[in-house]
Amino acid sequence: MIGTKLIAATVAGAAVGAGTFALSPTQAAAGSSASDSSRHGVARSNNVIHGSWVTRNRVHHESIRGVVRTVNSSFITVRAVDGFTQTYHVTRTTKVRVLGDGHKGLDRIGDVKVGDRALLVGTGNEQATHVIARKPKPASSTTS
Repeated sequence: MIGTKLIAATVAGAAVGAGTFALSPTQAAAGSSASDSSRHGVARSNNVIHGSWVTRNRVHHESIRGVVRTVNSSFITVRAVDGFTQTYHVTRTTKVRVLGDGHKGLDRIGDVKVGDRALLVGTGNEQATHVIARKPKPASSTTS
């Protein structure tokens, strides 16, 4: 249950730009803060764009935050700001959420569009477990 909450916090934080990521117990213990974040091994960083980790049950997980380059009912590709690109297989078990669309609850992969900002979390076998997307901010118009 704690692992599920940590992944959910990581997914939600990174999607909204907080960029939360998990630290090893040693790294968390080395922190000088006694906040809830450090006690639970979670830190915040706006600089995390992609990474990987292995859970105690030896499952390899990966994540990437960037812009959706391609998306269809079977696959999604996200490109990070450093040019790293990751493609994952989407299945009926993939949890999809589009922020800012006014819809409460889970969305469908068809609601994610090319150009959306997204966080993609998956397993080492290129299976997407979570996709969280946010529509791009509209370009500001200026009048003269």
